Amino acid sequence: MPSDIHLGTLTLTLGLIPGLPDDLSALILAFIPYSYHGSLRSISKSWKKFFSSRAVHTIRAKHVPLSIKGEVLCVFPNDPSVSDFYVFDVRNKAWSCLPPMPCNPHVYGLCNFVCVSYESSLYVIGGSLFDTRSFPLDRPTPSNAVFRYDFVTRSWEVLRNIHLGTLTLTLGLIPGLPDDLSALILAFIPYSYHGSLRSISRSWKKFFSSRAVHTIRAKHVPLSIKGEVLCVFPNDPSVSDFYVFDVRNKAWSCLPPMPCNPHVYGLCNFVCVSYESSLYVIGGSLFDTRSFPLDRPTPSNAVFRYDFVTRSWEVLRSMITPRGSFACAAVDDCGRIVVAGGGSRHTLFGAAGSRMSSVEMYDIRRNEWVALDGLPRFRAGCVGFMAGGKDDEEKEFWVMGGYGESRTILGVFPVDEYYRDAVAMQLTDGGVGKWREVGDMWEEGERTQLGKIAIVEDVNGGSPGIFMLDKNRIFRYDMTSNRWQMETTLPRRAIDESSVGFVALNGELHVMASHNGAGSIENRRLRRHKKLTSLFIQIYHPGKLTWRTLITKPPVQQPLDFKHAVICTIRL
Repeated sequence: MPSDIHLGTLTLTLGLIPGLPDDLSALILAFIPYSYHGSLRSISKSWKKFFSSRAVHTIRAKHVPLSIKGEVLCVFPNDPSVSDFYVFDVRNKAWSCLPPMPCNPHVYGLCNFVCVSYESSLYVIGGSLFDTRSFPLDRPTPSNAVFRYDFVTRSWEVLRNIHLGTLTLTLGLIPGLPDDLSALILAFIPYSYHGSLRSISRSWKKFFSSRAVHTIRAKHVPLSIKGEVLCVFPNDPSVSDFYVFDVRNKAWSCLPPMPCNPHVYGLCNFVCVSYESSLYVIGGSLFDTRSFPLDRPTPSNAVFRYDFVTRSWEVLRSMITPRGSFACAAVDDCGRIVVAGGGSRHTLFGAAGSRMSSVEMYDIRRNEWVALDGLPRFRAGCVGFMAGGKDDEEKEFWVMGGYGESRTILGVFPVDEYYRDAVAMQLTDGGVGKWREVGDMWEEGERTQLGKIAIVEDVNGGSPGIFMLDKNRIFRYDMTSNRWQMETTLPRRAIDESSVGFVALNGELHVMASHNGAGSIENRRLRRHKKLTSLFIQIYHPGKLTWRTLITKPPVQQPLDFKHAVICTIRL
């Protein structure tokens, strides 16, 4: 039985020549002139695989003398985009017919081009042609197109005419405009419309599916125009889609679920955080059919990344310690993500689950986790964020609120003991510092626990604004006094205060609640909406001290429940 051999990029498992080792057979067949390779592909599957691989050319280049290989003649009788071209082996008096170049329906009559060879490829460059999109129609125009024919794969490839990041275009994005100017114009279109714009033309599909559009947006489009979008995970992201909402343009996009593990289900209490053009889904609590008992949730250490450029998910290296309901933040300009605390609590069990104090840091570029000094005490259900301006050399990772130990009522019902304090750890380019305790942020009896937190970044590079939603009031945190100060009150109070979403988008605070029938204060405003899945958003501008409202219809069948839904923002 012949064994597997590796010939360049080719792996063979069937004998090329019966009775001979494959490496010797390959060497013998490589001496056959190229002009016969096409007909020899029909001998057997193994010969077809061998003569269609790069291995035969690698062996010829290494072992076959130049005196035996020789040169062949390439002939283009007419316009190569509409007619075949031919290869003539003078020594063996053999002709081969090869396919025409890729056709552009807008041009015809290509001539005066140049063909040149390099290694196993043939390059067709430039020329003069007629373009049906130009005026007058009978005036020829020069071409800057470049094509390459690979004699190994026997296929044509279009090479670049204009360089836009990693994108190569051969058809005009906008007729009558240079491609570099067209790309700059199209890059200003908000991300939420990119999916639908892919169906306009092949060139638009190629452009909006490339990394070039994000490169141009990052370099030329101002932050005030790009803005942030909201990412919403209504349920377990491994079995249901997640959504992106562009608040400025009132546009929703549906994106695919995460890779599915058939052994686990019911993922919740995970954290999503954004960095550059990617979204990271980290940890959480779930049920595993391989564990016992089956109804006991376990924490997850899985990490997934969604790339908004390729629109695909990727599985990354897992955390050192599984966890859910933890504090997390991305460190700007450093390519790092910090996680702290957490436990195994699941949304189906209100006051159960473990707590932990461990802290880890993820290096995005190296795809590795490193353990850091743990929190001063166990802490789960906490929130994390970065403090310090973008220009500051030293930043701090803050962890606020959460719960630690629990007590029981009447010795039966478990109740969490919520923390009133915060802790912070210094982060520098050279490493990390020690944890420092900030102290209690409110007096006993003022409130039972920390509300929902939203961080408003300072566009001028200063320290961020830290806001808390507590029932129908919004507070601002003052680091100097370590106290929460009253900021404003919601114009319309939500019916279910526990099912309200609170997030910062484009320098504004957004309070979101699903409309759930008659009886609400805002029902008169929503009466014209027939379905009950409308999302009512109250938007507050901390700088202008003004409120405005927005009503939108999410592409979901059930109302969004922000008690369990996970949300985050990303700038695209």
